[in-house]
Amino acid sequence: MKIFFYKFLLIFVLLTLFYKFTVDSTINNLKRNFNKLYDIEIIKFEIRKEIKKLIDKEKIFSEEDVYLINKLVSKIKSELSNPK
Repeated sequence: MKIFFYKFLLIFVLLTLFYKFTVDSTINNLKRNFNKLYDIEIIKFEIRKEIKKLIDKEKIFSEEDVYLINKLVSKIKSELSNPK
């Protein structure tokens, strides 16, 4: 009876370890990936919400921002049109 108990205990421990290192780790990886996807969806939702707010605004940029962006774009255009 002792030998049976020891064999049973050994097999149980080995099966538990096998499960832990194979099936359980795969399940945990899937859970992590799902959480990442869920976070991405939350970020997408927040971006959409902010874009809708911007669309409703009459002016998005200030006068200074418009001036700076125009200067930057013109500088980029000039550098692209005149390669060295």
